[in-house]
Amino acid sequence: ARQRPRAQGSQQQSREQNAQTPSASSSQSSTASTQRATPYQKTTPYVSGKQAAKKQKPSTPEEWLGIASHIVKENQSTVIIMNPKTQQENKYSKTEMAKHLKCKAEDKCWPVGVSVKPSPQNLMLCNNKRHKHNDPAHDFPAGFSALVQQPPFRLP
Repeated sequence: ARQRPRAQGSQQQSREQNAQTPSASSSQSSTASTQRATPYQKTTPYVSGKQAAKKQKPSTPEEWLGIASHIVKENQSTVIIMNPKTQQENKYSKTEMAKHLKCKAEDKCWPVGVSVKPSPQNLMLCNNKRHKHNDPAHDFPAGFSALVQQPPFRLP
């Protein structure tokens, strides 16, 4: 018990000295870890998530056909297209659109008709596996997609 206070004091002094000047062993270990990391960093460059996930856009109508059909739901009387960014569903009446075009509801590919994308990008909403890119069901008059964005075609 007599020598402890003295030993603690000397330990404090040595700790202070170590804090002021780094020891040789710690500087060697940090250099060694840097040297080990350097070859790995040089051989595998960092690629951000956006660059890694970037895909080429389709270039032909055949490539556009049906690539976003997973956001389309259809039944006998309505077409529902979900906006993936807002998760909002847009509903359209097939019967009103067919009445306007003077055709049967099953004669047209309504998801393509209501798409606001220009051709051939509007083909991405086609959810019918039997349709080809040049199918007559994909033909709509000019301005049709703008017209159906309001009632009575677009439902609340």
